[in-house]
Amino acid sequence: MADTNLASNGQTSQQQLLASIYWDCQNVPIKNPYLARFLLTFIELRQWRLSAAKAYANWRKEKITAEKRLCQLGYDCIDVPLTTKNSVDKKIIADCIRDSKNLSSDIYILVTGDGDFCSLVRQWKAKGKYTIIFSQSNASQNLIQLADQHYCVDPLPELIVKVIQPQTTFLQSHIGYNEAIECLIEAIKTASNENKRASFGYIGNLMRQSQLFISCKKFPSIHTPDGKVISQFNKLAEAAEKEGKVKIENQELFLI
Repeated sequence: MADTNLASNGQTSQQQLLASIYWDCQNVPIKNPYLARFLLTFIELRQWRLSAAKAYANWRKEKITAEKRLCQLGYDCIDVPLTTKNSVDKKIIADCIRDSKNLSSDIYILVTGDGDFCSLVRQWKAKGKYTIIFSQSNASQNLIQLADQHYCVDPLPELIVKVIQPQTTFLQSHIGYNEAIECLIEAIKTASNENKRASFGYIGNLMRQSQLFISCKKFPSIHTPDGKVISQFNKLAEAAEKEGKVKIENQELFLI
């Protein structure tokens, strides 16, 4: 591997490093919808280039919304029929071995806590690859000890603050439009459940309390699919109304 001594911020002046994500969704389920985006932001903040992002599960048994969300973010959702107990593990390991020959990534990010991956991590390290593990708190200690870096995803809000908050400006410029719309809708639902008026001010405050905006001190810039930028809450609300997702009356939001 080229000179890839990682600085404290994960960057190197020598070249842009390639990073690949392999997510064992059976071991680390998609309980939090923002974990998938966080992993991509984690790579972007370090100025690494994404080589592959693959999420493995028996997708026919999972919620279609979870798979759809991952696909929208650019993940390749690999369907693995559970013919044996370790079907997902075996598929990930086989793909990783194959990809390591073809993609030549410098950094491998494994989202799992399964000790079955210890042998794979040893192979990567023997080749000089850098390995990062994201897992739940009950992860294999052997796997954690083998990794160059390890992060626990259970307290995701705290993890976001720890890893991303020092670079808030970058994060603010990378809020996805679809995610922002979803967050808007969830905030309106929350207001309704609390019997609160879904005013622009109240919904805006609720959104800033969500994990998507957790490190944003003010309303962030949101990049739309057509390349435009939304930097004000009322403009996001108007865009949602134009799509037919909400209705606006006297600066109050209603779901359609």
